[in-house]
Amino acid sequence: MPLARFLIESLPCLFVHGNKTSAAAKFANCSNFVDLEACSAILFTRLLLVITVGALTWIIIAIIILAIIGLGWQTFFSGIWQGAQKVGQNPVVQNLTNEAKDSAKGIISNATK
Repeated sequence: MPLARFLIESLPCLFVHGNKTSAAAKFANCSNFVDLEACSAILFTRLLLVITVGALTWIIIAIIILAIIGLGWQTFFSGIWQGAQKVGQNPVVQNLTNEAKDSAKGIISNATK
């Protein structure tokens, strides 16, 4: 069974009912029945993207958990703390932080006037 046909049968809500387009059709940016093959390809591509991002997230979580187990939680978090302190001592980061604080104060003072 071709992939497009499988998606068409599994998502019957792609059909347009009067002038109301289904949520799946809007998600795929499809507005008519003629482009159903293209719509199914778009939906499949977006589904693959969601699966890929989800899998990448789980891989990153697994790597972090394995690092915590391998190093020990105290060593792991103290390393993160020391790294954050080194980044915070960078002059560029300090300048950006000061500029952000100043602009936030300006925004808040303008909003309260």
